[in-house]
Amino acid sequence: MRPTAIAFCGQVRDSGIFRRALAPALSLRAQGSVQRILFSTWRGEPDRFEDGAAALRALGVEIIESDFPERLAVPGNVFQQMLALDRALDQIDDDWLVLRTRPDVVFADADALAAVISQPLPPVLPPEGQPPVFAERVWVPYFLPATPFLAADQVFLGRASDLRRLCTYDLFTEAYQVSSRPNEQIPKNTSGAAAEIRRFLTPFLAAYPILREYQFVWPKHAIGTGLLPEVALYNFRSRLFHEYLALWLDLVRRYFAVGGVPGASGKLRLVRATEGGADRGFNLVNDDPLPQDLGTRLALPQRGDHSSRVSFGAAWLAPAFAAPDADPLGALLLHEPLARVAARRNDAARRQELADYLRGLWRIADNPEPSLPFG
Repeated sequence: MRPTAIAFCGQVRDSGIFRRALAPALSLRAQGSVQRILFSTWRGEPDRFEDGAAALRALGVEIIESDFPERLAVPGNVFQQMLALDRALDQIDDDWLVLRTRPDVVFADADALAAVISQPLPPVLPPEGQPPVFAERVWVPYFLPATPFLAADQVFLGRASDLRRLCTYDLFTEAYQVSSRPNEQIPKNTSGAAAEIRRFLTPFLAAYPILREYQFVWPKHAIGTGLLPEVALYNFRSRLFHEYLALWLDLVRRYFAVGGVPGASGKLRLVRATEGGADRGFNLVNDDPLPQDLGTRLALPQRGDHSSRVSFGAAWLAPAFAAPDADPLGALLLHEPLARVAARRNDAARRQELADYLRGLWRIADNPEPSLPFG
């Protein structure tokens, strides 16, 4: 069986929940299905586990503590998350299979965890003539089809060498001062879903120069705010946004495995402890609740909807990319924008089109209108 490591990354928000999260991993290691369990975090966090770091070591958990550089601090602990995984991967061979998870992600039992780490990852499908970005597909529990490069990053699975590509310290948005307003549901976080989008966007930047434009766009999505429907409607009227969207869907079908683990359906939760001791959170892998219809998948959020439409699987992507004459909507939303992506040039006309689009987007998302960095 392929050598497999489980890397818990992040804070110990609740020691009891962390112990529940560890139990299935420890069980599979005892069975020989998992060879290593690592806990990568910043200094002092292991001592928040009951009985401290010594108790974790006694369980055979390898502890990695990092001193985080303050100059990289941004809202949402974005770069702390990247560093925690990076430090764990520093200790793991390239060809190992790695499940990156968190101390508050709980599998209901060892069988559910085994279903995730033993799933066959289909081969990648790089465009003809291009080298692959990943050696193997990366599995994520779900992705948001209408929000480019937003996928679940609470837990994901892949080859160690591929997961290293998902660790980024890119400060593009900070350098250009492309800010996000606070998330109204979780005010300490931003409305740009910074960690997730940065993580899944970065590996493709070199291969697709058009994504440099999208770095001016994603912080303005207004996720978790009352502005989300208005921003989404504006974006879906934009020719440029259709290009970013079509590229995202194309990359998902080529490089990711999404959901689709029957043994884990309903058995994988992000857990939070309330003051009364009850759990709250949400399931990370469910049966796909949406129809196999591209238009429904990309339906705009309604006013008052602070979330974004979630898909728990990606089986519908293959028919969506069928021949253009078989699906007029697929031609309009996928094939035609992808053709423009392939033909795009950074010239005066393109820069003006981008500046006009961003001016309208930023006016809605920020109000009052900020100064654009160009155009």
